[in-house]
Amino acid sequence: MMTGGIDHPLRVFVPSLDAYERFIRERIHPIPKIASINTSFAYGVVKQERVFPIVRG
Repeated sequence: MMTGGIDHPLRVFVPSLDAYERFIRERIHPIPKIASINTSFAYGVVKQERVFPIVRG
């Protein structure tokens, strides 16, 4: 389950909140034309599956 709105989700794996902040400040903020950044954190798991099912039809 996630909180917040999403325009372009980006999953980031970092060892700490400090590392996340450095990533955002050093790698994401400098990208031109990014108007804003909203952060959401997962607080629970609804379904534990890493592969999307094949949809036929």
